[in-house]
Amino acid sequence: MYKVKILVVCGSGVATSMHAAYKLRQYFEQARIPVVIDGAGNNELAGRLSAYDIIVSSTMVTVKTDKPVFSAIPLLTGIGEKELVAQVIEAATRIQAQKE
Repeated sequence: MYKVKILVVCGSGVATSMHAAYKLRQYFEQARIPVVIDGAGNNELAGRLSAYDIIVSSTMVTVKTDKPVFSAIPLLTGIGEKELVAQVIEAATRIQAQKE
């Protein structure tokens, strides 16, 4: 089974992206969907983009990409969190089906 790769991005790649990645990981575990979720700083995005299927970012994504990009803010504030997670899971499920 293909594991969708998700990169969670914040300004520095330390606290915010790690917190959002942790929460996202919990949701995917509950849904029993195998994924790889990593965190990174915005300055790393251009170099790492090709290795990932989905980007979840708390900062403006200025790198041009055709990959799905989601805002990480709901994972940090809790406002709209369930809706965001549903969208990311739906995108991951679609990508997984395409890869298999």
